[in-house]
Amino acid sequence: MNRPLPMSQRVVKPGVKKRRPPLACIQCYQRKLKCGRELPSCSRCSKAGNADDCTYRGNKGRPKSVDGLFNDGPSGGADGAAASSCIENSSTEIRGRHATSAIREVDMTHLEGQGNCTKFYGYSYPLNLYQQMLLVAATAASYHPGVCIDAFSHKTTHDHVVKWVEAAEAWVSSQSNQSLRSWDILVSHSLLLIAKRANFIKEGSLWTSSGTLVRWAMAAGYHREVVSAARIPLFCREMRRRLWVTIVELDLQASIERGMPPSVRTGDFNVKPTLNVDDENLEEAVQDSLAGMPITTLTNTSFQALLYRSLPVRLRICAFINGCCEEADFDKVLELEEELRQAFRDIPTFNNPQADPRQHQTATYIKSMLGIVLHQYMLLLHFHFLVQTTSSSKALICRRARLEASMKILDYYQRLLDDEALPEQACRTGLILAALDICHEIDLNNGSQGCDQSTITIFPEISTFLIANVEKVLKILEKRISLTFNGLNEYYITRQAAIRQEQPFPDSCDDGESRGNQLSVDANYMGSDIMTDLISSMLPQDLEFINDNLDLTFFHA
Repeated sequence: MNRPLPMSQRVVKPGVKKRRPPLACIQCYQRKLKCGRELPSCSRCSKAGNADDCTYRGNKGRPKSVDGLFNDGPSGGADGAAASSCIENSSTEIRGRHATSAIREVDMTHLEGQGNCTKFYGYSYPLNLYQQMLLVAATAASYHPGVCIDAFSHKTTHDHVVKWVEAAEAWVSSQSNQSLRSWDILVSHSLLLIAKRANFIKEGSLWTSSGTLVRWAMAAGYHREVVSAARIPLFCREMRRRLWVTIVELDLQASIERGMPPSVRTGDFNVKPTLNVDDENLEEAVQDSLAGMPITTLTNTSFQALLYRSLPVRLRICAFINGCCEEADFDKVLELEEELRQAFRDIPTFNNPQADPRQHQTATYIKSMLGIVLHQYMLLLHFHFLVQTTSSSKALICRRARLEASMKILDYYQRLLDDEALPEQACRTGLILAALDICHEIDLNNGSQGCDQSTITIFPEISTFLIANVEKVLKILEKRISLTFNGLNEYYITRQAAIRQEQPFPDSCDDGESRGNQLSVDANYMGSDIMTDLISSMLPQDLEFINDNLDLTFFHA
């Protein structure tokens, strides 16, 4: 009895020479284009945004995916049992070149058997999922680096995290068969950089790695907004925006800490802002228009949405302070400062009387972290002008502004600690920079000659208090060095500032006119909003985890 021909097999008429099967996907074959034959979708279809429709002849039951990341296949249960029964009762004859294609068809499905009998052992997940979950766990474990989870070997969480990151990095580096522009590779490298930075692992290479990641993303077209005519689902469009924003933020933070200009500027991309929408409302099956909530509404993506609004000014500040322009432009400093202050004013209050305590804590965390990031750039912006012009009325304004920014950063961290919104060891961004800025101001104050009109007078009581806190920071840095072998640069700079406490405090000015041009930091100033919680905010635990790759050479100026 003749068996019916499969759907993918050609019907050959009698007397007609059999044609060679096309070595291309169906889409490229129909368009008469050269196909790269990559799996799960060829590079040409991926570039054109048609990765979902890229299929090969004989590809039966291929799960619908977007660049190999989102699978819609069944997860087991009755469907898996039915598939197992169907495969177990069937026999296959695969020979020669067809064996390789059949193996590729099953992709991530576990099929094992002998001879012509094959058994179905259930659906699997993409191989990159395990590495990505391991990197996420490594990032979360940075909150508890000193906890011992192995009672026999006495290895801390940080010791295990180092092995996790090394294993994930080795796997990502070995994926030579996957394109560097694929979604999976870009996501894995992004998570790898986040895990490294959170655990102080190989931070010396973060700037070069983030720059390379930016270029990979640009080569894949993530820096351009997808045109409306492209057949890309709304869910994938939003995920592309989130991935691009994450990569740019990683590169910008690495550039600021390394003292280098950013890899991209504002005019290099035209990606729309990410939507302010809860993750549970963002589904892959959404086909209609996808609208976000107002920026004043608290969602679990509010931080990224609000941070993106200040991205242009932060990119310009990074390029301005780390560029090659030798001329100090005070008007430019004031212009960028005003844009930063406008970003401060644009932060919503999130005052919702019906919100539960957890939502109030989340709102406090978002506002505080946004304030910390923006004040970090405020501090660096004014220091860039100050290091070039140290004795003028303009320099006096910059010194006061950077000192206020440093104190505000400490105040934000104290609020987070009081609300238990952030563990003490997780206080990092801008914290060591703020502490070193205060040390630098004390150093300038002690080293001033006579009654300089551009001197910020710090009275002995306040100076003694700040230096005492510097000694606490030194103990924390010693603990950090013993745990992660990082922080020698900060330890050296902070130790040099502590030695200054043995020098006599400069005599106060008797000239009333000169004193009128000075800015005093005394007990009255301690009562301001910025200095209210400074004493309690400089706890030893606050500085346990800090970045050891900050560009600190300017503190020798």
